[in-house]
Amino acid sequence: MNKIMIIDTSNGNIINSKEVYIHDDILEEFTFNRAEKKLHLSIVKEEKFNSVRFSIDFLNVIGFEMTSCDFWGRSPHILDFEYVEKDNTTIIPKLFEMKNNNDYPFCALDIQEKYIETIITFISGDRLIIACKSIIIG
Repeated sequence: MNKIMIIDTSNGNIINSKEVYIHDDILEEFTFNRAEKKLHLSIVKEEKFNSVRFSIDFLNVIGFEMTSCDFWGRSPHILDFEYVEKDNTTIIPKLFEMKNNNDYPFCALDIQEKYIETIITFISGDRLIIACKSIIIG
């Protein structure tokens, strides 16, 4: 990634384009800062003569799920990064249902349509699903 990109509900579909192409890149590490609600991914793009590092930061994270079972065999490489269309999201509706069916006066969830959901699928067959308000890639 050469430039900084900011992604939210207004341009989320850009994730499914060649502008955000992380196929075969390596997830080196990820950290979640609970106080800031920020999920930080450190990514390495291996090129012919060098490696390029960049990050993907998911901001105002409301939830994430990850498998780490190596279903298709062990690999740190990313197969696909995709934007999940509103009708196919799983985390967002589940959290809003919990909020709406219970009395949670301190819940930080606001308007459901402000959140996006993405899936990173690894060559191992594992997946990282993230629901947040915005993403910064750079």
